[in-house]
Amino acid sequence: MTSTVVLAPPRALASSVVTARDLLWAAARGGRGGAGHRVLTVSLDGRPVACQGGVVIDADAALVDVRACELAFVAAFTGDADEAVAACAPMLRRLGEFHRDGTLLASGGTGSMLLAASGVVDGGEVTTFPPYAVEFRRMFPRVRLHPTRAIVRCGRVASAHGLVSSMELLAELAGRVYGGPSAARVASRFVFDVPEERRALPAEAAHVGDGRRAPAPATDPVVVAAQFWLEEHLAEAVTVSELSRHLGMTARTVERRFLAALGIGPRRYLRQVRMAQAELLLAESTASIAEVAGRVGYGDVSAFHRAFAATTGRRPGDARRR
Repeated sequence: MTSTVVLAPPRALASSVVTARDLLWAAARGGRGGAGHRVLTVSLDGRPVACQGGVVIDADAALVDVRACELAFVAAFTGDADEAVAACAPMLRRLGEFHRDGTLLASGGTGSMLLAASGVVDGGEVTTFPPYAVEFRRMFPRVRLHPTRAIVRCGRVASAHGLVSSMELLAELAGRVYGGPSAARVASRFVFDVPEERRALPAEAAHVGDGRRAPAPATDPVVVAAQFWLEEHLAEAVTVSELSRHLGMTARTVERRFLAALGIGPRRYLRQVRMAQAELLLAESTASIAEVAGRVGYGDVSAFHRAFAATTGRRPGDARRR
């Protein structure tokens, strides 16, 4: 049996696919899967998936090639929800079969709309990427939606509303598939927003570099939407003014709501998320420090060095896996 698959719909969000694949691969190596385990990226027809922004992700298998699995994660898609659901008809049928076979099902962001379209959560509850909440309720009135909740569990189906919460959810599910210790290992390496129940992880997982605990997931829907937008634009030199325009409110109001929800302002939140991603890239990839800086929105490598040191208390080179 294939243990885990990442289902990549047409117009998938590349970060949703790649993050899930990398996290599950690391969990498999640390748990029962062993070094030889492969996490399969599955597309409708086995062909590469064209993602947002021109990114193309290779598939390991077609949907019809996957006979059984313990965990299937549905990655987020971008664009029109009705078109996405129509294009994914074969995936919807397969999700129903997985569910009947006892497979654990999970989704990130808009992936929950495909779970809902498959019928596996009829009468149940999920979360989704907040900007799609109105469309979700229109399309799936029989499913209870909680867009402000980071993670929603409903029997053998679970959903996360954003990228960071997807990482947290997958770390938890990886523990069930590969054995408990791997979940903590993955969480300490991949997860940035550490919730209260995981505060027993090692200190470096539960604290941001300046010694303060990472902010708990927000419940203010405006801040939730802002967090997701910032994470989606991590590689861009975005400003609070741009975020404010996206949200349709003043920068002062955005600042006030961040402080009320998280205890820190949007600038500091963005820097912490960027540095957490930079730490992951430095530890897990062969990208140069300059490349890592660019991937987290820093065109000036010197500025990246200063921000990294101020946030984590160490130099970028010290984060490299030895």
